Amino acid sequence: MPSGEGEDASLQRTVEIEGFYWNLSPAGQAQVGAEGIPGTRVDLEDDLGYGSAEGVAGARLTTGRIVQFHLAYFGLDMAARHRATRTVRFEDVEFPVSANVASSLDARFLLAAVRLRVGWGAVQGGLLGGGQFVDLDAAASAEGYGEGAAQASAGMPVLGGFLDVRPFRLLRLRAAITGGDWGIEGVAARFLDAEATALLCGPAGFFAGAGYRRIEVEGDDPESQISADLTFAGPLVCAGWAWNW
Repeated sequence: MPSGEGEDASLQRTVEIEGFYWNLSPAGQAQVGAEGIPGTRVDLEDDLGYGSAEGVAGARLTTGRIVQFHLAYFGLDMAARHRATRTVRFEDVEFPVSANVASSLDARFLLAAVRLRVGWGAVQGGLLGGGQFVDLDAAASAEGYGEGAAQASAGMPVLGGFLDVRPFRLLRLRAAITGGDWGIEGVAARFLDAEATALLCGPAGFFAGAGYRRIEVEGDDPESQISADLTFAGPLVCAGWAWNW
């Protein structure tokens, strides 16, 4: 039976496949040092030139009945060029004032979780628990001064909740929040992901919609001299297919 057709749809086994396109704006600060020397804490916009929105694509899969398996992934690849207004040390390279610095920031986000779904009819919700993996790669270079690069990865347990409301047959409203705070052997990481979307539901289980998403990532690794406090936020559009039986 297609998604949403039946009074006990919340009790049926579900497969939902979704793709999304997120027009995010990056913000925040990062610091990369080397050989015991701390790097300069740089602002993504003021020091590196990141300010315009970037489009990224991702996908999600949810399957199960009351206990569901949930998998979500997206990656972003950003680049910018900016003339330094102050001396900046990145890893083991120092860029003086007026150096034309080219930089890149790549990130991968993977969530694997189990959801406990409750509810009846038009209102569903529940709790989520699993693991969030974040992989960040950053590089900066300027002609005549060299290139610095850094990589950081973190996996952490996360908990969250979700709500799925269908006030009308063709309208579906979703909200979800997931977060985690993790620290071990001096390495600390924090993650928060919040999203709200409105969907139009078509025939045969197909749906499409739009919403807003915000992700916050904080990390500090004193041994590798890397720390970051980053935010990615902006509107998104999505489309997918759901099936209940």
